[in-house]
Amino acid sequence: MIARSAPPLPLLLPALLVMLLSGVVPAAFVAYYSVHDTFAGNSFVWVGPQWYLSVLSQPEFWRALGRSLGFAALALLIQIPLGIYIARKLPPSGLLASVLIVLLAIPLLAPLIVVGYLWKVLSAPGIGILPALTGVFGLGWDMNNPVVVWATLLLMDCWHWTSLVVLLC
Repeated sequence: MIARSAPPLPLLLPALLVMLLSGVVPAAFVAYYSVHDTFAGNSFVWVGPQWYLSVLSQPEFWRALGRSLGFAALALLIQIPLGIYIARKLPPSGLLASVLIVLLAIPLLAPLIVVGYLWKVLSAPGIGILPALTGVFGLGWDMNNPVVVWATLLLMDCWHWTSLVVLLC
């Protein structure tokens, strides 16, 4: 005789409760706060979609959104193929493979604040590696130039997240 399994819904209830408490409830509060203005004493005043209409009508918002989407697309266009390439070049097994995987995981384990400070030092004029390397080729690394800052952020993001693609592959 085949034993009957327990109905699946009671087994899913703890997971659904955790998802509700950790995802849905905070998202509902964010939605609530986004249509209210608050003053001292936690008195909330309904403002409705005026905040959204105000932001969406600003050209600065659309330029910032375009820059953010462009950055994300460029970062993914670099990180995914580079991560796949590195993963395919790793040895399939052995001590060297284990050591390389651990070394690749180090950027992922570093807190974002540490990554930021590390790259701040790497790009600092006078002491950083990036200005020294670009100086060898006769180029400058001026962190007041928006293109140079964007390139630095792109390098930092690729260094930090390409290893995730490698590990996933």
